[in-house]
Amino acid sequence: MTTCTVCIATYKRNKGLRDLLESLERQVLEPDVVVDIIVVDNDPDSARDTVDEFRKASRFDVHYYTQAEQNISLTRNLAVRMAVGDLIWFVDDDETATPAALSELLEAMKRFDADGVFGPVLPKFEGNHPSWILTSSAFNRSIHETGRRARAFRTSNTLVRAAVLQKVPGPFDPSYGLSGGADSMLFRQLELLGAKFIDCGEGAVVETVPESRANWPWIRDRVRRQGQNHARQTVSLTGSVANPSVLALLVKATVQIVAMAPIVALGKRHSHRRAEAHMRLWSNIGKVEGVAGVVTTRSL
Repeated sequence: MTTCTVCIATYKRNKGLRDLLESLERQVLEPDVVVDIIVVDNDPDSARDTVDEFRKASRFDVHYYTQAEQNISLTRNLAVRMAVGDLIWFVDDDETATPAALSELLEAMKRFDADGVFGPVLPKFEGNHPSWILTSSAFNRSIHETGRRARAFRTSNTLVRAAVLQKVPGPFDPSYGLSGGADSMLFRQLELLGAKFIDCGEGAVVETVPESRANWPWIRDRVRRQGQNHARQTVSLTGSVANPSVLALLVKATVQIVAMAPIVALGKRHSHRRAEAHMRLWSNIGKVEGVAGVVTTRSL
């Protein structure tokens, strides 16, 4: 028998949460797969009615908890503490799962004897947007062959062994609770401890991209913050800003800044090439800032 707890951290997205829960109900599962669902609300009680309504007709055990302090790490940590499954599937409250999503991740984990599996996340845009937004790598994440060693870490459509998470206290670091980045930090830590993480080319979830996100200021702030977080993590994991890995990161970031600046300055406005260069520019500016200890809080 395989036991899996779905862990959902939510914050003021009742419609998105409802859509996600309904998509979980549609999962096609083998008879020996037992699933329960945990929802932790970071805006106390705002999602209670949504969860209660879903629970009445669900085939799964559904549990609802609140975590009052605004901090995504603390919210996810509570979900992990309450989980009873041998496996934990992290899905975000702005996503919906395709019917075979969990089954595909389970199959990949078993086939490659992995500790964690990262499934595809496909964008669904709300409203009308220019082509550079629709094709942007900010929303169109690469889909890799199943079994490939994972290089990008997140908690969006991620299946992981619960026992592995116990190797790191928390396991999500609260110091990243307002900036984001606790998920990638955790999986970088676990990989250093010997955990095996792979990509899965199947088992997608669909992420809703609202108009409030499909714009340059939001994208710029996100990639800058991601750069900061990556650099902060590297400093933390190596123990010193003088570590060769940190110095190499700074050199590479500086080279990228110099290389991308002319493309941004002279490139065709709203072109895909200029947009990608703009994102790389701000990501690397963020890395330099991260080494210097700059932390940017994300807007919710």
